[in-house]
Amino acid sequence: MALRPRAIAQPRGSTDQAAAIIAAYPGPVTLRAPSRKWLVPLATSVAFTAFGIQMHFDPPNVPGADIVAWSITVFFSFCALACAVMLHPAASRLTLDGKGFEVSRLFRRRRCRWHTIGVFSVSHVGSAVVYDDTERRDARAERNRKRYGGSSVLPDGYGFELDALAQMLNAWRERALGMRG
Repeated sequence: MALRPRAIAQPRGSTDQAAAIIAAYPGPVTLRAPSRKWLVPLATSVAFTAFGIQMHFDPPNVPGADIVAWSITVFFSFCALACAVMLHPAASRLTLDGKGFEVSRLFRRRRCRWHTIGVFSVSHVGSAVVYDDTERRDARAERNRKRYGGSSVLPDGYGFELDALAQMLNAWRERALGMRG
């Protein structure tokens, strides 16, 4: 019996994957946030919700225990719901095309055009990819600029190391703006 050679899977966010995405210009190419990172917060929220419900049936003999039980139950139920929503593949994604990109977070989408944004970089504070968007002049953009070094922040790494994601987005932007062949 002959054995077939197995393809070695490239780790998500590898340079080969980044090169393949850049080669797909003008796209569109959609990068999805890994949903598995929401499993631990979901399980934690479900456990605390169950604890809050259990407190309703067997309340401790402490003043205000009902209020605490309701607070725990309601808060962690909403947390569990948000985590469950983030497990959906379309909940968080980044779509690149020749004209710009679209960031989706909790199904809310924001479109940016390549000619209105600056270079992508990794934030000097925290772990995020940042960029300046000339169309954003609101208070949040100013807070982001002071805190992260750019007016806008990508909400995820989409399975890439942040430096690799910033480099890939800069390469795509350069192609879109005709700076490089």
